[in-house]
Amino acid sequence: MSQDRFCVYLVKYKGDKHPPNYIGSTSISKILHKSYMGSASSKKYGAIVQEEQKNNTYLYSTHILETCSSRKEALEIELKMQKEFSVVTSKLFWNMAYAQPNGFFGMDNRGVIHPSFGKPGNRLGIKNPEQSKRMKLNNPMKNGMDEASKKKISRSKMGHAVSKETRKILSEFNKYKRNPMQGKTHSELTRKKLSLNHSGGMKRGHKFPIKKCPHCSRLVSTGGSGKRHHFSNCKLNDSFWEEW
Repeated sequence: MSQDRFCVYLVKYKGDKHPPNYIGSTSISKILHKSYMGSASSKKYGAIVQEEQKNNTYLYSTHILETCSSRKEALEIELKMQKEFSVVTSKLFWNMAYAQPNGFFGMDNRGVIHPSFGKPGNRLGIKNPEQSKRMKLNNPMKNGMDEASKKKISRSKMGHAVSKETRKILSEFNKYKRNPMQGKTHSELTRKKLSLNHSGGMKRGHKFPIKKCPHCSRLVSTGGSGKRHHFSNCKLNDSFWEEW
């Protein structure tokens, strides 16, 4: 042991405030001369372990499992043992992260134990307004998409039909978690309003007359989306593509 400076240790806890075991690694001198009892900085167990180690030290005992000549070797053996017992997910250990020789951690941060749980996100516009301003100025889409790009996208999607398989998948997907209308039906009045709204037939209470598009022969509103997608803007209108 005189040549070995580091070790992998096991801390055993006899109380009932947190799990009974902890696997870690540190220097041998820390175990022998400072009565080291492991560390706990996780949100889930940190405060509990620190309070228990302060007030009920007699409930803890530290046992050296293996000695090592280097810190890296100790970390590698620590990681191997931790994975063997699945310490991060096991209810028998208060380890909340796997040791990593390269300095990174494998912490379980799901749900309420996540450090940012319940806190607002770090929005760039609030934390760094200057950088946010620069991003907005350099954004190529800040003034919207140009008409040529719109027509290219429109033409690329022209004639595209969703396959039956895709429709079935979307139907099953919308039946459960994401569909707010699951088990509900619209009234006849609501259906008419939605129909008029989607066809551009209503705008702020104003009704536009319904006419037949001379290019695709569909009955559509002369305002709103009807005007936007039919008549002179209809995809079947040859002059619509003259700018190409």
